Amino acid sequence: MAWMEWLAGLPPSLLLQQSGTAYLLVNAAHIVFLGVLVGSIVSLDLRLLGAGRSLPLNLVGPFLSRMAAGGLALARPLGRAWVETSLDIYDATNGAADGLYTALGTSGRFAVGRADLSLGAAYWRTPAGNELGLDATVATQIADRLVAYARVERAPTDPLYGTPRDLTASFGVSWRVTKKRLARAIPVVELAEPIGRGRKVRFQLAGGVADRAAVAGSFTDWKPRPMQRAQDRWVLEVVLEPGIHHFGFVLDDGRWFVPDDAPGIVDDGWGQRNASLVIVEGR
Repeated sequence: MAWMEWLAGLPPSLLLQQSGTAYLLVNAAHIVFLGVLVGSIVSLDLRLLGAGRSLPLNLVGPFLSRMAAGGLALARPLGRAWVETSLDIYDATNGAADGLYTALGTSGRFAVGRADLSLGAAYWRTPAGNELGLDATVATQIADRLVAYARVERAPTDPLYGTPRDLTASFGVSWRVTKKRLARAIPVVELAEPIGRGRKVRFQLAGGVADRAAVAGSFTDWKPRPMQRAQDRWVLEVVLEPGIHHFGFVLDDGRWFVPDDAPGIVDDGWGQRNASLVIVEGR
């Protein structure tokens, strides 16, 4: 939508897209403020709506202010994988195991053949003692609109309700109601007319890949340059000078993405794939 593209082009939005530190600080503040809102303001909101006015505030407060929470998360795309490290802190009043809960965790999402694998582990310090939380989920598409998944989790003591740690397993199938439309393949790169010594190049991605997309490469100093929506695809046109140019795409969740049919895919030595394009003078 036009207004979303306008919003994404504002200086604060560009700062969040280009600076991992700024993005991290904004998300940390968001989590802290949500914890304060849930833990401290809900009781006042209910009283303003007429609920519980007959009870003194010092009686309803402890029941409605069950928990305040805050946390930080650091995430990085590694090729087709996504790795995240997090720190979470809860101050809970649940009537069973009141006190401070802290969790230091790491998780990753990986593509293994046709399956998507998610693994996570977290070390918890709770009023009930030190605990280890583990989880694993695997999902695979078994038909055009069917995805089967299985999940196993060893959960720690719950901060909200104080329920003891347990081991659970679940299996299921999700069904997409609408039928997926098959789209013809869109070339990742198209060479247009020569301009000066260089060449106009059109970068393209299918519109359904993400809600927002950008190109980053050696010719942009690896800074994301937003793409524009054109019907069923994302498009960016640039003029490249003769030489070898490496590039990839940055999607709306910050994930680094290189399509399998992109030209000249190489490993950058850090576990990330880049595409390559050669521009020859006069061609």
